Amino acid sequence: MNKKVSPKSASRIKAADASTLTRSNTLERIVLCLTCFFSGAAVLIMEMSGNRVLAPAFGNSLYTWTGLIGIVLVSISLGDYFGGWLVDRWTSTMLVPALLTGGAALLIITCWMLPSFSAMAKGWDVTTGPVYASLMLFFLPAMVLSSVTPVCVRLFSRTTSDKDIGLSSGTIGMFSTLGSFAGTMLAGFVLIPMLDVRVIFVGVGAVLIVLAIGFAYFFRVKDPAPVVVAGVLFLMIGALLVSVEEKGRDGLKYSHSTYYHKIQVYDTVGENGDTLRMLQLDTTSEGGINLTQNDVVFQYQKYWQLSKLFSPDLKKALFFGGGAFGMPRKVSEAFPKAHIDVVEIDPELIRVADTWFGLKDYPAIMKHGMDARVFLRRCNEKYDYIFGDAYNGIQHIPSHLLTKEFFAEVKEHLTENGVFMMNLISTPEGPKSELFRCVITTLRTSFPGVMVFAVSPSSPTTVQNLILVAGNSQEALEAAVASPQASRYISLLENRLPTARLPDSSDPAQILTDWKNRTDLLVAQQIRTTK
Repeated sequence: MNKKVSPKSASRIKAADASTLTRSNTLERIVLCLTCFFSGAAVLIMEMSGNRVLAPAFGNSLYTWTGLIGIVLVSISLGDYFGGWLVDRWTSTMLVPALLTGGAALLIITCWMLPSFSAMAKGWDVTTGPVYASLMLFFLPAMVLSSVTPVCVRLFSRTTSDKDIGLSSGTIGMFSTLGSFAGTMLAGFVLIPMLDVRVIFVGVGAVLIVLAIGFAYFFRVKDPAPVVVAGVLFLMIGALLVSVEEKGRDGLKYSHSTYYHKIQVYDTVGENGDTLRMLQLDTTSEGGINLTQNDVVFQYQKYWQLSKLFSPDLKKALFFGGGAFGMPRKVSEAFPKAHIDVVEIDPELIRVADTWFGLKDYPAIMKHGMDARVFLRRCNEKYDYIFGDAYNGIQHIPSHLLTKEFFAEVKEHLTENGVFMMNLISTPEGPKSELFRCVITTLRTSFPGVMVFAVSPSSPTTVQNLILVAGNSQEALEAAVASPQASRYISLLENRLPTARLPDSSDPAQILTDWKNRTDLLVAQQIRTTK
């Protein structure tokens, strides 16, 4: 016999059912939002870490970032389309764990490809190479992970019976973008400075696989076994890849990756049998110490000795770019009472110099982990001698350290008779010497006196180290190199380029500024020429 239910009781039952449905739908929406948050974070962590993969092959340049960001943006747009196409044909919760697992698998495959990438990329153009490399390594994982967002939009909208499609799309899009923001911050400030890129990729893949399995069980996906099996399989492969140690070079003492570089310190034997301790950043040797003779290694670094001519009473010196700190060490030895500041943007290089290059034995050298221009704007000191040797990849001087405004700031921090020297990798003559001409023209906007020394003056069309010397007076510079003490440094001074062979600096279009700067383009032209 059916029991009659009063209208009042019926309304209470409906209210309870509605409350249960609302709680269930709310939880589903939260899971969908969190899923998009983590997938968005994964794409940006991959993109940020991708620069550390590309930089050793192509330099940490504008073109490297442009190629990487451009390809990831294309992959995101195609992923949005692909995900929308999929969910219109199969409106199933199974799509999300399948896409998450697929994205994780592709990330782990990318990790597997990394050891062979450097050899593969040799000879690729520095401007178009990052585009091809990003297509090969990052396009598919970014596209598959980006396709999660439109699928989640459809599933989210279904929880409202498609009554709030606009709000559903906006909410999912918001969480995906917030995840991208969180991934960017996490990668830049935590993951890349602390972890190997392979560990980051496999770690992100592991999180995605765990998320996929959790999603499948939460939504009671039918037969989640394929997701679980595939996820566990790729996790095992990823763990195996990470556990295999990268083969180090002979004599390797230290290896560590930071946001700026992959740092390696190794010992080797020089041509004359001396023991050399070298510093390598990515694929470029950036300095070292001759342990046998306690001297610098590269020929261009020996030009620190000219500080004795141009600043014989040196009391304060400033270096931009620390590297192995070879030149600051030698200046400190030559002027034991002098105060020396060294500005190095990568704090890890300062620790490396203390540990592996004996910098702790030089208390007069003060180290500053920051950008050169930030230091200049915070500093009120005047220096007798400033040397610029900051690089961030293959022949790449940071563009903001070659501008009219930068040279003006340097001049403001020099004493009346102070001298600025810098190391420029370029060619003094020939069709590809435009970088040299632009830098000389820009330098003369602040310094009337300019001299240039070439490491290989007999090969003026060859890319080489050029030592630029700038001061307030050409006469003062000429007097210094003509002084009686100059005979001690004849092997360096004889490499001076005649003033008549220097650019005439008459073309204002060659002046580099903070607002118009072609440094990356000019460096790319040089690198193409040398290959």
